[in-house]
Amino acid sequence: VTEEILTALKAANNIKTFTTKYVNSFVDVTFKEYLDSLLAAKSVKKAAVIKASGLTDSYAFQIFQGFRSPSSDKLLALAIGLGVTFDECQKLLKLAGVNELYVKNRRDAIIIYGIEKGLGVPELNDVLFELEEFTL
Repeated sequence: VTEEILTALKAANNIKTFTTKYVNSFVDVTFKEYLDSLLAAKSVKKAAVIKASGLTDSYAFQIFQGFRSPSSDKLLALAIGLGVTFDECQKLLKLAGVNELYVKNRRDAIIIYGIEKGLGVPELNDVLFELEEFTL
């Protein structure tokens, strides 16, 4: 879908016509709004996500309130605690302004594997440690 939109943008003769046609394709959601929507969609409480993430309460609540710009590892721990899919994780990372996971990076591939297999933060950290990669 993204490639189709990009192709249409490159071929567009008029930006106003293009933006009108693709208005529903644009992402105009903030990191905080997306995080809140994930919480609602998964019907989980912030406290449960924080506990599962292994982050401190105060730090995690600051992330939820939009007062902190966490590192990618902190975001990954929070995302895994939330039980996100790979695509949801990628969008969360992107909206937070940090690098998305890259399958050709060994550590990222391990993290993607953990997300896909539904590993929790402690289990994923065990795998990362065992494979001599930095833990979250």
